[in-house]
Amino acid sequence: MKKIFLITYIFICSTIVWAQRQVLMFEHVSMVDGLSQICVNDIMQDTTGFLWFATQDGLNMYDGYTFRVFKPSLQDNNSISS
Repeated sequence: MKKIFLITYIFICSTIVWAQRQVLMFEHVSMVDGLSQICVNDIMQDTTGFLWFATQDGLNMYDGYTFRVFKPSLQDNNSISS
């Protein structure tokens, strides 16, 4: 019984320590990089890894290298609403 408890304890402790070794990297982006506005209201990441930045000047999709800006257009029914 003590062996099972000891093995379980070691397994749980090793997975907790291993999970905390993840290194997060941050990158600052600005209008110089292509962001449409410096004031960002919300940031989301989709299932394919793209980052989406919501600003007053439009919706910005970031692929890690460049931005693509989506803006509302009254003439285009397929554009974003606001």
